[in-house]
Amino acid sequence: MGKAMDFILGWADDDLLGTNTYAFDAAGLAAALPARGMSFSDTRIYESSDAKYSLTMSVSRIV
Repeated sequence: MGKAMDFILGWADDDLLGTNTYAFDAAGLAAALPARGMSFSDTRIYESSDAKYSLTMSVSRIV
């Protein structure tokens, strides 16, 4: 049981995406998307000593 818990806790320590909040504030979105139908892409890089990930999101104003 101890080795299994060590593995799970080690995996959680390396969770690059889960430990970083991905959020926009309302004023920033309003400035970037002033009209309906506009959009932008946002790419964030997450890395540690043994891994590097990129996450690209497309953000659109629909109302």
